[in-house]
Order: sequence, then C-alpha cells, then structure tokens
Amino acid sequence: MGAKAQGATTDRYMTIPRVLVFPFNDDGQILLLKGAPDKRVWAGLWNGIGGHVEKGESVIEAARRELFEETGLSAACWTLCGQVSVDTGSQTGIGFFVFRAEQLTGKLTESVEG
Repeated sequence: MGAKAQGATTDRYMTIPRVLVFPFNDDGQILLLKGAPDKRVWAGLWNGIGGHVEKGESVIEAARRELFEETGLSAACWTLCGQVSVDTGSQTGIGFFVFRAEQLTGKLTESVEG
C-alpha cells in the first residue's frame, strides 16, 4: 500500500526511525559510547549505541547491526524497553526504539563513532 493510501501527506507529522541500544554485561554494567570529538552530534558526550534504521530493515535488525558495527559485540537476549518521540521543531521528527541487550559475545572494539 502506498504512502498516500495510508494517509501520509506533507501536512502531517512524520518520523525518522532510529534505534538506541544499552548493552548490559553479566555483572549488570552498561556499556556506553563516548562520541568521537569530530562527530556532528553528541561529540565528546556519553550515549547508548545506535543509529538509523535502514530502508527494508526492521528495528531489531537495525539494533543488532548498530551494536556490532559500533562495538564488535553481539547479543543473544534483546528487550524492547520503549519508544521515544523527539519533536525537532519541524514536520519531520525522530522516533527512537530503545533496547536492552544482554548475553554479550564478541570482542569489544572501537569504532569511528567513538
């Protein structure tokens, strides 16, 4: 079904989907990413792991991809904790899908994100 048939028009609010992941180790510690100093947003600030949902990708697929790309880690247990809508002051807002990731495996690595 096309966008018009679903009521998506330029006079309605639209959102860009993003994911935000908070990985927990077995001791309950949370892994946060410190933004690289040259990042356009969140430079030098601590945040969860995340990014955009790519076209054709589900939010859980995006969360898994972002966790691996930004940390080198994978998680066996995922919990959707909530959704956050961000009003950007324009017609296009941002919708965050917030996840908790547990049972981590892999080798923790740095990325260009931080």
